[in-house]
Amino acid sequence: MNLEHAETQTKVSHKQHEEAHAQFQWRRMVLIISGLALALSMGFVWLHLVTPSDGAYLEPGQRTWVPRGVVVSPLERHPGGLDPGDVIVAIDGHSMEAYKQALLDPNASHPQWQLGQITTYTVMRDGHFLNVAVTLGNYPWRELLREDWSLLLYFLVFALVGTYVFLRRPTNRATRVLFLAS
Repeated sequence: MNLEHAETQTKVSHKQHEEAHAQFQWRRMVLIISGLALALSMGFVWLHLVTPSDGAYLEPGQRTWVPRGVVVSPLERHPGGLDPGDVIVAIDGHSMEAYKQALLDPNASHPQWQLGQITTYTVMRDGHFLNVAVTLGNYPWRELLREDWSLLLYFLVFALVGTYVFLRRPTNRATRVLFLAS
């Protein structure tokens, strides 16, 4: 009888060890995925901090690549600059299609834009082609925050809640999904 009890305890102990190992592997995978997501986010922010910007962005949820070019909206408007809904057809005489193809070709030459550089955008506005002089500058973070602060706050709170719930109940499948979604 003592031998049977010892075998049962060994089986239970082995099963608990396997479950603990599986939980450890799951936590490790979740932390790796979260770390990668954080690294990509930081890379995105760093890229915007160190590269020149035209101050325009692609409207979320809208079709931005159209047959003639790219539809943009400026974060801050300047007289004689880009307007919301402008379709950029070319930059400094190079079509957007050429830029699109160059993205896929590692041997293609890429523009080396600098802060303060003036580039000429050929845009289609109200059915007419116009050349618009655009001065490249720092990314307009203030305008972005002013326009989308509520969305950014929502994502931050969602990520904090997901992290808190995961840390409190890491073995629950629903909390794992919530954490990965945040």
